[in-house]
Amino acid sequence: MKVIGIKNGKDTFGWVIVEGEAREDATVLDFKEVSAPSGTRPEQLSWLRRELIEVLERQDVDYASLRLAEAGRTGTANFGRAEMDGVTQATLADLHVPMKGYKSATVRSAFGKTKPIADAVIESLPCVSSSAKTRRDQLVVAIAQFPI
Repeated sequence: MKVIGIKNGKDTFGWVIVEGEAREDATVLDFKEVSAPSGTRPEQLSWLRRELIEVLERQDVDYASLRLAEAGRTGTANFGRAEMDGVTQATLADLHVPMKGYKSATVRSAFGKTKPIADAVIESLPCVSSSAKTRRDQLVVAIAQFPI
């Protein structure tokens, strides 16, 4: 099974490709984070679509996992990131790539009932413990789709 894990920023596109049969044997094949070029917002969103299509043409993935934008601690939504997530979801649908979206609570529930249990399970996975923290969100949502 091959999964792409994605986390967008308001003007960034970060992804990781993970392959394996189960969470324990999943390995990272490739990863990248790129920033949108300067320009109008429609141009940036169009850029994201092209970037995602290019990655998916190079990597034959079975599934996609998206770390969804949520309201911040102040309760304000990150509209820029939500726009990027919308383009990502539409592109995946157009390309017939099955996708699952993950909010923080959904990520936790995929690994355990409580945050401490989920954190312990996540940290025990070899591909997570050996990877850089900068791509952790993308990696964790990708692995969430793997069987236990």
